[in-house]
Amino acid sequence: MKRFSATALGAVISFATLAGAQEGPNKSSLTKGDAKEGRQTATTVGQRPLVLSGSISMDGVQGRFDHFAFGQGRVFVSALGNNSVEVLSIFGGIVEHTITNIPNPQGIAFSPEAHKLFVASAKGKLYIYDADAFNLITTLDFEGGADNLRYDAATKRVYVGCGDDEKTGAIAAVDAMTNERTDEEYKIGGEPESFQLESSGPNIYVNIPDLKQIAVINRQTKQITR
Repeated sequence: MKRFSATALGAVISFATLAGAQEGPNKSSLTKGDAKEGRQTATTVGQRPLVLSGSISMDGVQGRFDHFAFGQGRVFVSALGNNSVEVLSIFGGIVEHTITNIPNPQGIAFSPEAHKLFVASAKGKLYIYDADAFNLITTLDFEGGADNLRYDAATKRVYVGCGDDEKTGAIAAVDAMTNERTDEEYKIGGEPESFQLESSGPNIYVNIPDLKQIAVINRQTKQITR
């Protein structure tokens, strides 16, 4: 897994926008029937460089970062090497809050419907916080560790990549409203790395490095293909 490192003195989260993104609508609008010009405009937009538009310093945060999540004007950063989650206010440009005492935080997910923050720990727990004061609500155990998290707003479930071997490797599901594990679990025969939920379908695509496979889980039929 690729990691983002922070300096020993602190860390900085930077934000970027496309150059020329503030141009008025007249400069980017297309005329009907002018397909060629439309294609050229699209190409030009795709070639615009990212330009630094702001940054937020995180003084005292040490070690590497892992995953990020965002919601309600905030960015949530798993500061794995610092055993903390940093809550950044995008509009305020500050570190709004620091959640401490999370051993090796990895995956992170925010549920606007439940108004909760979910943080996976490599030490085998899923931490669930309220998204106001960030008080700990409860924890759930996952044998072999918990890593990547994905939130499905349609079902209000948090999917957890968990386990570290042939026996424990799985994609599990937690009900974001009740904070309980569901009976939806897919054993995949190895430790899951990154996985993605299909945006308009039932599939979950899972990277299993040890098996050199991409598993496709159909949540409707419960079938797993490789």
